[in-house]
Amino acid sequence: AQKDSSAQQHISDSIYNRIARSGAHSYFSHRWQNYYDSLLKIEPDNAQYWQLKAMPYFKHRQYEVGMQFLDKAVAIDPKEWLQYRGFIYVRKPEVITSG
Repeated sequence: AQKDSSAQQHISDSIYNRIARSGAHSYFSHRWQNYYDSLLKIEPDNAQYWQLKAMPYFKHRQYEVGMQFLDKAVAIDPKEWLQYRGFIYVRKPEVITSG
């Protein structure tokens, strides 16, 4: 299991580094979502990846869509992401129905 975990981490690191080098680091890039979809296939329990997948939707004021991804981050690591979720909720509570 440790070997598999190490291999998964190497693949995740490689994909993450491609994001930085490719210009897909813009929240508004379609490649951003594609890269995070790839990372989440490898590490579905990585709360930060779920939060980063949600970010472009918040920037585009698509709070309901973004909140679905942020809720996954909160479920994985509530200590890290619950307060952030509250911040997003307070900013646009009328459009957020989850939670």
